[in-house]
Amino acid sequence: MRRICISNRFETVILNMDEVCFVRKEGRRTSVVTPDGSYWTYAPFGEVVRSMQPYIFLCHSRLGVNLSRLVLIRKDALVFPGGLTASLGRTARQRTKKAWMQTR
Repeated sequence: MRRICISNRFETVILNMDEVCFVRKEGRRTSVVTPDGSYWTYAPFGEVVRSMQPYIFLCHSRLGVNLSRLVLIRKDALVFPGGLTASLGRTARQRTKKAWMQTR
């Protein structure tokens, strides 16, 4: 089981990569979201996504998702365990749905 270390100036946490639902860029921060919580770092989004390959599928320039954790694709959002959601536009949704269907 692979793990990733997420650090900021207040905390450091080690997460199992298969528990990560999605990674999102929020301004200068990168958030790594699991059913247990959201953890942020100032590490560049691209660097975090690269370190989590092949677990993360890059939907668009600000969002990467773990397709194995995806439960449902709605018109405007992706749904993960525990009711977590990530907003997604139409074009990115189509690409994500195609990739998700290939993993099933």
